[in-house]
Amino acid sequence: MIENADMIVEDASRFLLAETIPNGILDPNNISSEIPWATLLRRTRGHADKGSNVGRTWHLHLHRLAWADVPVSPISMAISAYMISAFEDLRGRSSSSRRWARIADAHVEHEPPPGLGSVVVVRAAKLWTGSA
Repeated sequence: MIENADMIVEDASRFLLAETIPNGILDPNNISSEIPWATLLRRTRGHADKGSNVGRTWHLHLHRLAWADVPVSPISMAISAYMISAFEDLRGRSSSSRRWARIADAHVEHEPPPGLGSVVVVRAAKLWTGSA
C-alpha cells in the first residue's frame, strides 16, 4: 500500500513540476499556483520524509526557474519554504524547521507592500491546514 502511495505522490509531483512553467497551467509568477502544490503536500503529512522531499523539489524548481530569469512569485517561494519548515517540524528537526522559516521570510521581507511577510505566514498556515 505504501509503495502505491509513494508512486502516486511521485507521479503528482512530476505532473506539477512539468506544469509549473511560464504561461503553463501553474504559472510560477501567479500566486495561486501554490494551491495544487500545497494540496499535494498536505496529503503527505503522514509521511513527513516524503513531504519534505516533495517540498524541496518544488522549492528547487522555483529557484531554477528564477535563475533562468523566469518571473517567479516571491510569495510562492516563501510558501514552498514554509511547507518544508512544517515538514521538518513534523520530523522533529527543529533547527532545520527554523532555518526553512527564515528562508521563507527572506523571500518576502523586502517585497511590497509592507507587512507582506505576515500575510504570507497566515496564507501558508491556511494552506497547511486546508482552510485556504
